[in-house]
Amino acid sequence: MSRVEEFLWFGHFPSSGPTPEPLMGAFTGIQSCEEAVPAHPSAGVLLRTFQQAIEPVLATADRPVVIPISGGYDSRLILGATCDILDSSEIVTYTFGNRQSLDFGLGRAVAKAAGVENIPIELDSVVHSLERLLVLAELTSHRSTLFDVPPFDLIKDCLGLGGTHLSGFMGDPLSGKMASSVRAASWENAVEVFAQTKALANERESILVPSFAPSSVLPESPVTWLDSFPYEEQLNFSIRQASYVFPHVAPTWLDVRFPFLEPRWLDLMSKNRDPSSLNRLRWNYLEMLKAGYPRLASVGSKDLDGLALNASPLRVRIHGGWKRELRQRSATFAAASRRKRLNYFDWDKVYASSPEFALSCNEFLIEGYEDILDEAPGLGTLSSFSGAQRHRLISWLILRQGG
Repeated sequence: MSRVEEFLWFGHFPSSGPTPEPLMGAFTGIQSCEEAVPAHPSAGVLLRTFQQAIEPVLATADRPVVIPISGGYDSRLILGATCDILDSSEIVTYTFGNRQSLDFGLGRAVAKAAGVENIPIELDSVVHSLERLLVLAELTSHRSTLFDVPPFDLIKDCLGLGGTHLSGFMGDPLSGKMASSVRAASWENAVEVFAQTKALANERESILVPSFAPSSVLPESPVTWLDSFPYEEQLNFSIRQASYVFPHVAPTWLDVRFPFLEPRWLDLMSKNRDPSSLNRLRWNYLEMLKAGYPRLASVGSKDLDGLALNASPLRVRIHGGWKRELRQRSATFAAASRRKRLNYFDWDKVYASSPEFALSCNEFLIEGYEDILDEAPGLGTLSSFSGAQRHRLISWLILRQGG
């Protein structure tokens, strides 16, 4: 099997090798935890456990402690717990995105509510070029598609290489946000379903090479260091999180720590994986913020379409209801909503505003497409691919230059 087949379908390399040590080591380490873990923990128990889990992380962290802030729950929890322990002068946050995106505006508002410095990294004025994509390939160790990675070049320029970064990596998956309520009856069934959906970096970009079976590059048997987790989560954690998400949050040139992988927290999460617990855990993240960090909960959330986390349940239902109806009735409103939720670049907008970049990408792809066909015969003509799929092809041509 050629690696191009794997990359064109998944957008990363599921069969590329061992799982990153921070991930595998964390899950292996929880086997030795001796404390009793409550079933269906309350928001108060979760909050105390998370605060205890982050203490050893901060004890050995270099200063400043750097926290990327978005409009979600995970980074907000990390910021709140860090502010409990450190002085605000020891904390720096940053937020990247387009000026109109929810993450960009809400992230800055969260940092202001916490009273900490925030460095905004605006993407609207970025000058795009093939040379910049080559730089991103280097900064991600040639491991992932390049059209949806964080702007590491800008992050490096704005923040330098000092300090310790705290990542919300695995916060969402451990809370059950991505878990399915329907469990696979067998490992084989879980692999087949996962190969078609959960493992994909970006479904719109995926290209299936004739004769390639996506499940052929996935594990043939359950993941031993995750044996206490359902099959679907074993695959998500050891493949998608390890091969695709991890390079996006932990480039080798930064000192990055992961509070959600600390033993106390991970042990609590691992013992509550039944569907009823998972549904409750995600809402308890919200309750943790409301109980422990009310100032941060007063800021809007992208999960609630910009509504404050501490809004009443009735207001949340009304707000969500009319937004959904507007999206269904108005294609213009639906498109605007998608743009507001876009964390990275709107590539249609980029190409429209930078025809030189669009032309150079097209010429680069035309020049290299014969090489792709040599590795993956049967793909057809370039005209058969969508714009998003061309991103995947361009990424491959750039990444393969790094081996």
